[in-house]
Amino acid sequence: MRRGSFGGRGLPVAAGMAMAAKKNNENYRGLFQITTKNKVYVCRISNEKNFPMPLVEKQSQFAMILHANGVNTARKYRCQNNYCIHHLINGIEMQITLEEYIGEDLSDVGIGFLKEFGEVLGRVHSVSSKHPFVIGRSFISDYIQNDKARFSKILEKAEPPLPDFPYV
Repeated sequence: MRRGSFGGRGLPVAAGMAMAAKKNNENYRGLFQITTKNKVYVCRISNEKNFPMPLVEKQSQFAMILHANGVNTARKYRCQNNYCIHHLINGIEMQITLEEYIGEDLSDVGIGFLKEFGEVLGRVHSVSSKHPFVIGRSFISDYIQNDKARFSKILEKAEPPLPDFPYV
């Protein structure tokens, strides 16, 4: 994660990202750590085509539902009544989000982590069953709805091959 102050290095770096994105016609995502006297934040600036603003907004809304129900997720901040805003940087429309920094990325995945992951996943499932929230269709559901994914095809392409059981 790139470190810098919001007014100091953050904005010029974002402008440089936008210029590179425009020049190379690529998706860009920059994560900027912003440190104040009291808190540390993460600002995400991106133009990723697979993560349009409505999707990022819904993901953020669901994260806040989880947060409000005791699941340890980063607190998201609103701007103009949204968690995700658009901003033109050097002519490139970028999406911007801001959230609290809640710690380093994982460095070790052991048995303890898997137990904790299972507990968190259970809490997420519990909250989502009480607060139904549709974020969007997944890539898998797109394939199923467009009749591109069939169970027989999945079996054919499985590695290693699945045994030939009568129920399969």
